[in-house]
Amino acid sequence: MTQTETETQFVTLKADEKYEISTQEPWIIRRKEDGFIPKFSQTNSGYLRGRLGGQVHLLHRLVAEQFVTNDDSINKTQIDHKNGVKTDNSITNLRYVSPSDNQKNKSKHNADVIYEYVDEVPDDAITINDYGLHYDYLKATLQSGNKVARQLRCLFLLPYYKLNGTKTVTT
Repeated sequence: MTQTETETQFVTLKADEKYEISTQEPWIIRRKEDGFIPKFSQTNSGYLRGRLGGQVHLLHRLVAEQFVTNDDSINKTQIDHKNGVKTDNSITNLRYVSPSDNQKNKSKHNADVIYEYVDEVPDDAITINDYGLHYDYLKATLQSGNKVARQLRCLFLLPYYKLNGTKTVTT
């Protein structure tokens, strides 16, 4: 054990009583029996996960279940990273949210789509009221736009507009 580990205070991990977690960052999780510290690695989606006693756990969930108060455990079943950084598992960055709120927060941190809120939809816009029905048309439009963009050696992006909750794409 390192000097830091011996100075750090630990409490029993709620998710698995055979393990304990440090009471402050950096988060150290270790097996009580022999002090084994499992490794946490980053998933393809950006979260940190590790194996405890044969089960895979996400670090942000372990930290939140241990230290973050959930004021509505019936509806708030998911854990949100307030700043959108999935590896920032500090207590002040984690909060319980409903699945609906979590989806809204994900779109706030999505850098690939830029929404421009407008009062009127431009004449050259395609309004999508029923998702999925216009897929083939949009796919063809995107493919032809990307083909022209490649020929011109530039990036082709379709701007998105939102009008009264309706997603609109301009061509």
